[in-house]
Order: sequence, then C-alpha cells, then structure tokens
Amino acid sequence: MKRSFIIYIIVTLVTVSFCHGQYNLAVNLIPDSLKEGANKVVRYDETSFEIIDLGKGIHHTKYAITILNPKGKSAAKLSVGYSDLTRLNTLSATVYDASGKVIKKLKKNEIKDYSAFDGISILSDNRIKQIDLSQSNYPYTVEYTIEKVFDGLMYLPSWYIQTANKTSIQRANFNVKTPGNYSLKTKSHLVGDPIIKNVSGFKIYNWSLKNVKAIEHEYLNADPYYNDKYVSLAPTAFEMEGYTGDLTTWKSFGKWFNKLNEGRGELNAENVAEIKGLVKGTSNNKEKIRLIYEYLQRNTRYVSIQLGIGGLQPFKANYVSEKGFGDCKALTNYTKIALQNIGISSYYTIVNAGRYEKEIDTSFPSSQFNHVFLCVPNEQDTIWLECTSQTNPFGYLSDFTSDRDVLVLNEEGGHIVHTPAYDKDDNTYKTQGKIKLDMEGNADVELVSTFSGLSYEYVSGFDKYDSKEKSEAIKSLFPIKSMDIKDFDFKEQKSEIPTASLSIDVTARKMATVSGKRFFLVPNQINQRTFKPTKYKNRESDFKVRYEKNTIDSIVFEIPENIYPESIPKAKSINTKFGTYETRFEKGPGVLKYYRKFTTNKGTYDKSLYADYVKFHEKCVKADKQKVVFLKST
Repeated sequence: MKRSFIIYIIVTLVTVSFCHGQYNLAVNLIPDSLKEGANKVVRYDETSFEIIDLGKGIHHTKYAITILNPKGKSAAKLSVGYSDLTRLNTLSATVYDASGKVIKKLKKNEIKDYSAFDGISILSDNRIKQIDLSQSNYPYTVEYTIEKVFDGLMYLPSWYIQTANKTSIQRANFNVKTPGNYSLKTKSHLVGDPIIKNVSGFKIYNWSLKNVKAIEHEYLNADPYYNDKYVSLAPTAFEMEGYTGDLTTWKSFGKWFNKLNEGRGELNAENVAEIKGLVKGTSNNKEKIRLIYEYLQRNTRYVSIQLGIGGLQPFKANYVSEKGFGDCKALTNYTKIALQNIGISSYYTIVNAGRYEKEIDTSFPSSQFNHVFLCVPNEQDTIWLECTSQTNPFGYLSDFTSDRDVLVLNEEGGHIVHTPAYDKDDNTYKTQGKIKLDMEGNADVELVSTFSGLSYEYVSGFDKYDSKEKSEAIKSLFPIKSMDIKDFDFKEQKSEIPTASLSIDVTARKMATVSGKRFFLVPNQINQRTFKPTKYKNRESDFKVRYEKNTIDSIVFEIPENIYPESIPKAKSINTKFGTYETRFEKGPGVLKYYRKFTTNKGTYDKSLYADYVKFHEKCVKADKQKVVFLKST
C-alpha cells in the first residue's frame, strides 16, 4: 500500500511539472526517426474537454511544437476564435531556443484582436485573437496554453493531432470527462479506441499517441482524412440557449433546426401582395420560382450575421423584407417563405460549401456544415437556389454546393441528399478566333471565348466589374504577353447550366520570336498548361479528381506572304482514363489552322495509376510548348 502511494505521488508530481511547462524541450531530445521528413514535431499535446452538463463545457489545451525549418513556420502563428458562446479564458505562449531555454514570453500587446467577419458583416459577436511568434533562427519551439468555456454544446471540440503536412508527434493525450449519465458519440481515425474509466460518478475517456512519424499529405487524396489522426466528438442530447436538441440521427438533428426556424416566416400584407403580383397570370411553377428568385436577387444583398443561437437561427422574414439584407440563413428562409406564399413548398438545406471543402461524414451525425441554401422540388426535377448570390443564374449551383451530400430539412426532420454534378459536356471552355502576324512577330488578335457550366465561374460577375477590373480579368483569361486591349464585349445566358461569351480585340507585341531568317511561334499562348502534379516515390492513397471539363481551342493564324513553314509539329493524340489531349495543324494559303482539345475526367482511381496520371499531365504540358518554325523567303 505504501509503495503504491509513493508511486502515485511521483506520477502526480511528474504530471504537475509537465503541465506547468517544465518539460525539457531541447531539440536534441527528439528521436532522429521523428525528425526524418518532418518540418515540425509536436513535442507534447495535453488536451482535455470537460462536459459539465448538456449546455456547458471547458476545453483546455497545452502543447509545444518544435519548428525545424522555415517550411514549418506556420506553427509559430496562431489564431483562436471566440464569441459570447465560446469564451476565451486563457491564451498564453512561450518560445524556446534549440537548447530548450526560454527566449520569449507572449505579451498582451502582441495579441491582435479583430472581428472574424471584417468587411462582410455588420452583425457578429465572433472574434479572433491572433499571435505571431516567428523566429529567424531554426530550430525553435513554441508552447501554447488555451482555455475556452463553451456555453451551448451542439458543437463539441474535436482533437486534430496530425493533420498538418510533414508533422511528427512525440507525445499526445486527449482526455474527455463527462457526467456518468451523459451519452457521448466518438469517432477516432488512426488513433485507436479510447480507454474508458468510471471515476466517482464521471466517465473519463482517454486517447494517446506516442512517437508517430511525419506523414506527407498526398495530392488529390480520395479520402481527405486518409492519413489524418483525429478524434471527433458529438453529443446525442444537447442544449443551446434554451433550445434542446438530439443528434442521435440526421432526422433528429433536422428537427432541432426546424425548431430554430419556427415563427420566423411572417411577412407583412404589402410584401405578400407584391410577391403574388409577380407571378400573376403565370401557370408554370418553374417560371414562378424563377420570378421570385430574381426578384429577391434584385431586392436583397448578403451580409454575414453571426448572432442568435450560435449564429444558427435566421432573422425573421419580415426583417429581411424591411432591411433588404440577410445572411445565408435569413435569405434562404425569406425565399422559402416567399415561395410558400404562392403555394410552392421548398426545403431549408444545410451544406459544407466550398470547392475544396472536405465531404461530410454521413455515418457520424454531427454539425459539419458552414452554409445554407434552398431545395425546391418541382414535378420531375429539383431546383436548387443559392439565395446569397445577386449574380448566380437561376438554378445554378456552381462548384460551391454541387456534387456533395447535404442535409435537407422537411417536416419530419433532416435527411441526406446528394446535389447534382456537372459533367465535362456541361463544363466547356471554348476559344475561337484569328491571329494576324506581321514580319516582326507582332499580332492583331481577335478571339471569342465561351464558358459554360463550371467554366462559367471564370467570368461570373464580369459585367459588374469596373473598367480596371475588367481589364485585369481579360489579361488573366488571355495571358498573352505585351497585350494592349482595343475592344471587348461580354454576353451571358443565365440558365441552370449558364453560358457566357467574352470577345476581345487586342494587339500583342512579339507574339512570335524572330531570329535571323527564322520565325518561331508557340501556337498555344492562351490555354497553355504549366501545372504538373506532385510526384511520389511510393504513392500510399487512391486519388480522386472531383471536377471535369472540356477545353477547346480553334485558332487561325494569318501568316505574312514572304514566310513559309519549315517545321510544323505532328498531330498529337493522348488517350487515358484521366482525360484526353489532341492537337492538329492544317496549312493553307497564307494561314495555319491550330486545333487543340484537352479533356479531364472525374473519378476515383487506384493509387497504382497515379504515376500514369502524372505522365499524362507532363505530356500535355510538353505538347503545349511546341513551336512552329517558319523561314523567310527573302
């Protein structure tokens, strides 16, 4: 008994010493195996979350990370968000040199504090504290201590311990303490199952890692979480600002959102009359929906609002009608209510939006979303409305919300639905035109580019730009060196698969290079590919291409009379699973016709094919650099 007590005291003293920053952080104590291939090493991470009850919790984390070289310097910068519902109690930091000696402690005046939504919000209590402890001499170590108090526990903090590229872990622990009768959902990835203990009426969960080597995040990983080490938490029952909810299933989660939206659909009689007047005499439901959507685009604008029930409850429809603005929640709710007033049902939909955002884990009902938009069933099809955009064509999702799982809320609660995807025939970028060259290699250029589907994103909103922005956009879309814009024209057809065309009339100096009797021309100076995928010696994960498109160029070069072709590249055709590439040339009297088509195919591919994927893109890059050589006849 005495021996056990002594051991307990020793363990306690070591733990206290460790937690008070007296852990030896000398770089020479890092095993060589953890330095190999690493830019950063997590020396220790002690993170805990204590759930007090359904609506309150305390999150504490203390960790030290050694930055081995400039590629790991992002670890010296820290941004911590907070709000009325997530109060920040503690933020401190210390910097150590390679020997483990303290060289700097964070001062209060070195902490920047600003709104999380500067520039796009007028109503928000979300703020960020930011610090920068970057040093010029490597290696060095930064140590952080952060404590937050959560009021409202729909969101539970996850433990992401190895998500940064080329970061190794020396030691890490995550502890969660809950009341004994609290039902906690957990999902761990590459961390293992927790050790669970019952102590004095509480339940203690512990996950730990030790001596984990650095990993390299692979380009186009089919599973965005493939190598990440993390623990996700979610409640079953929870409470936020008096609203109790249930996250057992997506259906029950949807019911909670429905409760938030109750009583927020009233519109004044004048507004209702105006909405009904818009569709008077129109019998086609789709046309009615379009008229309402475009009316709202004309009369409302997006403003981020992060107030009320954790920023999740929309402002009332009347408020949006009167003020003319709202956030995604408020504008979506307003559109839903407007449609309801003309007898059309629609469904509030929550989504993790963004082109590069990770897909939600549908097997783990929890809050994984950042945006709201609207689903409108219509006979044989479904119409999706992005209510925050003043420029989006009716029914167009864009790469912001297309081709992903979303949570649609109906009267029964929430259910997962996959949004439509755009294929390569929808996503086309086509350029046609003529380029007239003179003997000095200068050129008059007349081109028309047509953008459809997701390619429309390149020019979406072009007509709203000022003259300087339009000029910059043209030079970006047509990266012709030494270009002077004489004239341009923009047209668009707004539809569910939108199309826009941009015509330009420009002059370009030295489009071709003249050297003695020879005249060198690179035909592809508009859509020339330069990107090559990252190579890996041993690819570990399957890869996924999320989007596909066609890029087609058809250009006629008018050649001066006294030059003739000495060398014209042969037609080229590359056919792979990942896409195709085709070029051909046709010589005629005084002209050279150039045709190019580049197609990418979306899909999930086995890791063994990745080297072939890289080769395909390398061949395309090389082919795009091909030159035509002319000789002067005199």
